[in-house]
Amino acid sequence: MNFAADLELAAAGLRVAAAILRAHAGRAGGVPYELKDGSSPVTAADREVDAALRALLPRGDDGWLSEESDDDPRRLGCRRVWIVDPLDGTRSFVAGRPEYAT
Repeated sequence: MNFAADLELAAAGLRVAAAILRAHAGRAGGVPYELKDGSSPVTAADREVDAALRALLPRGDDGWLSEESDDDPRRLGCRRVWIVDPLDGTRSFVAGRPEYAT
């Protein structure tokens, strides 16, 4: 494994996620959301970041586990698994507070 390349890939993912979140956070009238099971909010930004990171990060036989994707049990046999919360702090994001992260 090339850890420097992995770090650059993760940094690229963070830049992509930040751009998506900034685009959604600046919407007039607030960020629309819906409630998923367990009454947690989910936004289009959550889903867009999830899709973008899933397209960018896993390579070859890497597995994927994300709060916004269906779990694929094949990840259990993978040597490396990307574990992602596309938008941690969705309630803050919806409320317009800056306490959220990818």
